[in-house]
Amino acid sequence: MDLLKAVAEKLNRLYPNATIYTDDVMQNFKAPAFFIKIVEEGYRKLLFSRWEGTAQVQVIYYPVEDTYEKNGEMDDVNQNLLRNLNEIEMNGNLYRVINRSGQAGENGLDFRFQIKYQEEKTESEPIVKMLKGVIMSGRNFSNTK
Repeated sequence: MDLLKAVAEKLNRLYPNATIYTDDVMQNFKAPAFFIKIVEEGYRKLLFSRWEGTAQVQVIYYPVEDTYEKNGEMDDVNQNLLRNLNEIEMNGNLYRVINRSGQAGENGLDFRFQIKYQEEKTESEPIVKMLKGVIMSGRNFSNTK
């Protein structure tokens, strides 16, 4: 399962009556609605075979159009997301949601958060075989004259 689907499932549990979009084209738009998008991703090597990944996710909430209390509704959703969007379940693992923030605008609530994860990658088989071949050939590069 990818990150967008995992976020959509979490939002669906928090707001079962809202429509959730993950595509740029929102045909037959129906409010209340959430639009989810990954705005930035990073990946860097740590020590040994460990890697760290980060993803910044943007969730835009569009309130019901005909309410007079749009700002109050956006504030309620912002507070609920700040308090309850703590973790995302993806591929059987729980990922902690960090750096949550929300800002209400004229058309909706712009809520952003970040997910960090670490993973371990092993060397690919051809490289391991090649290194074993160098060692097996008896070459010793540490005692050069």
